[in-house]
Amino acid sequence: GCAGDAITLIIGIAPIVIVCGYNLISNNIIHKKLNIELIILGGASAIIGTIIEKIFVNIGATNKNSFLDLKVFGNMDLIESKFRNYIHAILGMYDAYFLGEKLMTINTLWHFLRIIVVLFVFYIMFKSVFDFFKRKDTDMLSVILSIGFLIMSLLMILTDIAADVFNSRYIGYFPLLAGVLIVRYFKFNETLHHRII
Repeated sequence: GCAGDAITLIIGIAPIVIVCGYNLISNNIIHKKLNIELIILGGASAIIGTIIEKIFVNIGATNKNSFLDLKVFGNMDLIESKFRNYIHAILGMYDAYFLGEKLMTINTLWHFLRIIVVLFVFYIMFKSVFDFFKRKDTDMLSVILSIGFLIMSLLMILTDIAADVFNSRYIGYFPLLAGVLIVRYFKFNETLHHRII
C-alpha cells in the first residue's frame, strides 16, 4: 500500500505510530515489545514502499503524480469552503444531505435519522481517541481507525487535497468505517450482548 498511494501513510501507518509511540511515552509497559515492533514495522513499510515507488517510476519512466509533495495549506477563505465541502461529502455518503429538501416530508425524516447515525459515528471516534489518551480502557482498533480518519479529515479541510465535494474520495471509505466502528462500539461495551440476553 505504501508503494502505491501516500494515503496509506496517513490513514494506516501514522495512526499506528501515534498510538504505539504514545504507549511508550506514557510508560505503558504491558505491551512494550509489541509497540516497538509495530513502530519499526510501520517505519520499515514506509521506507520500503518509498524505495519500491522510486524503482517503479525509474524503471518504467512513469510520470507518477506526487500526492503529498505538491499539497499546501489553504488560506482562511479556502478552509471555510473546504469545511462546507467536507460536511457535504460526509452527509452525501450517507444520503443525509438535507439542504434543499422540503421541510415536512418522509424523505427529510430519513435524512435526519441518517444524520443521527453520522453524529453517533463521530461520537464514537472522538470518545475512542479521548479515552485512549486519558488511558481509559478502549478498543484499540477503533482508536487507530478513528485517528487515521480524523487526520485525513483535517488534511482535507486545512490543505488543498480535495478541491471540491467531488474530490472527497480520500474519505470515501467513511460508510465502511462507520459500520466497523458501530459494531465494535457495541461489542466492546457489550450493549448488544446485554440487550439480546
